[in-house]
Amino acid sequence: MRIHRSAPPIVFAIALLAACGGPASAPAKPSATGVSPDFVARGETFTVTGTGFGTSGTVTVGGVVASVSSWSDTAIEATVPAAAPGAWQEVEVTTAGGSSKVAGPFVGVAYEGDAADLPDFLASQSPGTAVMLAAEEYDLTGLVRLDVDNVDLYGRGEDETTLTMDALGRFHVYTSP
Repeated sequence: MRIHRSAPPIVFAIALLAACGGPASAPAKPSATGVSPDFVARGETFTVTGTGFGTSGTVTVGGVVASVSSWSDTAIEATVPAAAPGAWQEVEVTTAGGSSKVAGPFVGVAYEGDAADLPDFLASQSPGTAVMLAAEEYDLTGLVRLDVDNVDLYGRGEDETTLTMDALGRFHVYTSP
């Protein structure tokens, strides 16, 4: 009489796990640490850097999903969506391992020119554009009128950007149809 003994189930499970490379580990939690450039217009590309991004996921800018053109474990290149809100926006990376938020870029344009060219620059912007005024002061003395039509103006911070005009000068902020 022959007796066949089978391996206990626990030995079989260990052997199977060893053959498959062990138990699957949970995906890494992403950690977004930076965004560049600091200023980016809608439709332009930006890069999120960090770790644990894996091979795929989603990126949002101000809560709006961005189109991704390149994805690696440490860097993601995406395009600012047309519907992204203007001004400073948070960027969020979401993967199978979770999500991570980082202070993002200023969605809009930076004005680096001088006071004399500011009116023409503002007039050339598309409606809804956020404009960061880079200088501490713009001396618009002598300017009869400054029109701001459908453009959001931002300074570098409280009491850090000043627009100076004559008492006779007019500052018009309006929304055109």
